[in-house]
Amino acid sequence: MIDKKLYAEAWRSRRRRFACFKTIQIAGLLVILAGAYFASRLKSSLFLLPLPIWFLGYLAVGIWLNRFRCPRCGQLYYWNLRRQGYMERLNKWRECHHCGLQQDGLP
Repeated sequence: MIDKKLYAEAWRSRRRRFACFKTIQIAGLLVILAGAYFASRLKSSLFLLPLPIWFLGYLAVGIWLNRFRCPRCGQLYYWNLRRQGYMERLNKWRECHHCGLQQDGLP
């Protein structure tokens, strides 16, 4: 019973991280579109200021997402530094790259 609660909390954390990542991706599109609009309207280059701020946020949230640890084996869920089997892992990105636990799987 305790394992199921730990797994449920871990998957909730993964969903929260993924939602933040997708939100900042969409915000990046809006920043680029707004920058293009203001570039045509303004002579100043102040419209470029939000782009590096967005990029740093995108980088931080991406690292936070990828630092998610598998509830079963405790390794990084999305990262595996071994080169062997790299293409196979790309096809199975929804599984732990170490123990193969399915996303939202239970013990």
